[in-house]
Amino acid sequence: MLAALISAVLASWTPPPVGDAVVTVETQPPGAVILLDGHLHCRASPCVRFVAPGEYVVTALHEDAKTVRKTVKVTLPAARVAIEMSAANAE
Repeated sequence: MLAALISAVLASWTPPPVGDAVVTVETQPPGAVILLDGHLHCRASPCVRFVAPGEYVVTALHEDAKTVRKTVKVTLPAARVAIEMSAANAE
């Protein structure tokens, strides 16, 4: 089911808007699909993107891990987001 969601997100990808703040998203495990406010920004973490300053909901999707959502505030000049993802079959 998660693989289908990831495929659907990747299929609907359009270039994200560009701003003047840098956001770096790193996940453990690496290779997660990264959404900002529900819009695809990275096909595989780690990734670096330019966005407008503001508050975003970062969603990390990975076939081998539970989906994680995290609200972050991006300010000038940059923000770093670290997301630890637990195994999909972990209780």
